[in-house]
Amino acid sequence: MSRIFILAVCLFLILSFASCREQTKKSSEQKETISGEQTTTEGKTLAPDFTLKDLSGNEVGPASFRGKVLIIDFWATWCPPCRKAIPHLVSMKQKYGDQGFEVLGVSLDEGPDALSTVKAFAQEQGVNYPIVIGDQNIANSYGGINGIPTFFIVDKNGYIIKSQTGYDEEVGQMMADEVEKLLTQ
Repeated sequence: MSRIFILAVCLFLILSFASCREQTKKSSEQKETISGEQTTTEGKTLAPDFTLKDLSGNEVGPASFRGKVLIIDFWATWCPPCRKAIPHLVSMKQKYGDQGFEVLGVSLDEGPDALSTVKAFAQEQGVNYPIVIGDQNIANSYGGINGIPTFFIVDKNGYIIKSQTGYDEEVGQMMADEVEKLLTQ
């Protein structure tokens, strides 16, 4: 029964991903904002803060990385596009980490085995950045996550510059380009 449910959820996410990608392409020049959050007069949204323990037991959250360019990745181990994005994020961390770049993974895996599942997956994939186990409250603080993976690119001052739902090579290149640009500012 649970396998059928997981397959149904994966199918739903794949269909949602295709729809989100088309909508994102149409508005690729527009910066998305998160409703209900504090904004400056420039229209930028401050990344909502939270503090959770990472897989090593350290407390982290977006504010822990102020002064660095940050990608916050909402994802889950059972999501195929999420799994495809992980090696790209690992590579970006290797390439830009010593220049002031960080990734914060927010796993949306649920259930009593979520922590052990995410730990095993992170070890298998060679994840080199902190991962926390998130929940619906955190997703809601970011305007609600309508599909995964959802990425938020955050500048050194903690403001969301861009958000993106879904992953493919084009999205990976966009993230790398945006990070490079922010690192030089």
